[in-house]
Amino acid sequence: MDNVNLLLSSNIRDHYDCQPVQKEIHYRSISQRYLLAVLIIALSSTAAYYTLQSVLSDSDSTAYIVNLSGRQHMLSQHIALDAHRFYDAKSVSENSQSKLTALMTRNISDMEDANKQLSSGLLSKNRSIYLSTSIRNMYFG
Repeated sequence: MDNVNLLLSSNIRDHYDCQPVQKEIHYRSISQRYLLAVLIIALSSTAAYYTLQSVLSDSDSTAYIVNLSGRQHMLSQHIALDAHRFYDAKSVSENSQSKLTALMTRNISDMEDANKQLSSGLLSKNRSIYLSTSIRNMYFG
């Protein structure tokens, strides 16, 4: 009976001696999987951030070009209105004519600056864009 108890206690002792090693292996396995999951999430988040920044940067340049084009359209209408007012103001005082001339000159200068930016692709704030062949042909024909 003592041999059976000794054998039984030996088996139990072996079982409990192996248990911490198995727990440690299991713990390492979970830790490695958790670390891998966190690493994948971090890399995915970083890639998404840089992709979003790139898209927003392109979108920002496009919005600036659209606004600049709209400003050019508005300036062309102002220049036409200034020319009409200047023509109608022939009989008006010299002071009135000089104000109209200064306004029309400023509008023409603003339109020229906008046209240079659009035709060269060099936008303000040190931004530039690549002009495709079809857009270059529109400006330089």
